[in-house]
Amino acid sequence: MIVSEMTLEEFLSFNGVFYPSTEMLFEEYVRIVQNGFEISPAKYLGDGYTLHYMIDDRSNVVLCKDSNVVGVYIGEAVVIENHHRRKGLSVPLILLAAQHRSPPKCRKLTMAGEKALTCAWKVANCMAESPWWK
Repeated sequence: MIVSEMTLEEFLSFNGVFYPSTEMLFEEYVRIVQNGFEISPAKYLGDGYTLHYMIDDRSNVVLCKDSNVVGVYIGEAVVIENHHRRKGLSVPLILLAAQHRSPPKCRKLTMAGEKALTCAWKVANCMAESPWWK
């Protein structure tokens, strides 16, 4: 999908009902992706952060800091390790994965998910800047 060609409503595809945060712990996501992502980064973000595609599905993306997994975007879940949160790192995860995804029909969002997707949409549409996405 091309995020910059979509309205915010199309990109969010949100039914207005917020869901609770995922029950899976970050460590469980790390176990899922541990050996299943490409070693060569798809994108260098700076400050030791890199994005990697999953080997079997480029619509799923892994965020690493100094070669350690610190975030993932798998399926509908964007999960970032606690001490890497609030830095805007969900934006590059979302925008890189979006390049290999079809437009959503209806997303199940948490409040944080809606905020992250809205921020990514604004960056893609030049309404906001991200130090991680140029």
